[in-house]
Parts: sequence; C-alpha cells; structure tokens
Amino acid sequence: MFDFLKNLSLPRFIRAAGTQAEGWWFDATRHVQTSGWVFLSGLTLAGAGAATGPAGSDYLPVRPAVARQAIARLPIQNHADYAFVDLGSGKGRMLLVAADYPFRAIHGIEFALELHRQGRVKYLLLSPSETAVYLLRID
Repeated sequence: MFDFLKNLSLPRFIRAAGTQAEGWWFDATRHVQTSGWVFLSGLTLAGAGAATGPAGSDYLPVRPAVARQAIARLPIQNHADYAFVDLGSGKGRMLLVAADYPFRAIHGIEFALELHRQGRVKYLLLSPSETAVYLLRID
C-alpha cells in the first residue's frame, strides 16, 4: 500500500506520511472514506469527457488543513452571505470541510459517476450541517 514511500527522501517521506495520517484521521473521525488516489481512466465520466476521452485528472483529495486555510483566507466577512461551490467535488472532502462553516448553500459538481455517488451518499447519511447541499453530476 505504501510502496511509493520507499523512493522518497526522508523529508519527503515524513511529509507524505503526515499527509496520509491527516487524511486517515479526517476520514476516521467523520466515519467516511475520502482518502486514496483514484485513476481517471477507471471512472465513468459525464459530458464531453465520456465521448471524446478523459479530459481531467485523477482524484486525489485536498488535505483538510489546506482546505481550512483556503476557506479562512477568503475575503468575506459573513459566510452566510455566500454559497460555496466546489468544481470537481470528488468524494466530498472539501464539501465536508465547507460544511463546518455557515455558508448559505454548498454546491458540489463532479463529472465522474463513481465519485459523485460516494459524495452523495456521505451527505445523505451524515447531514453535516443545516446548510443546503446540492450535488450535481455534470461536465
């Protein structure tokens, strides 16, 4: 599972291990599975990508700390005045982080069927906030 770590220098190994642990902790404390690399070639795509071949990238979730930093750095005073939109919402990790903030609404847009279904199930089961959540599968 962690064979790729054998080829890393010690500082990169420590950083990679920390990233893995952060993702594992995020998933474990929320009882979800958002971690892991998913190759684009193994996904069912919507829209133009389905007809012309993959036009996108593999799924690799955002680090939770980076997601929180990105939201904290938004130049807004009141989150409730805004809707949060995640283009390429994947398994929903960024959406779960955004649900910790009082956005008016949260929109997740994903073009891969399998990732969309996983993200959708998480919200149907968890209902992480009072915020309206909309998950769309489009390209």
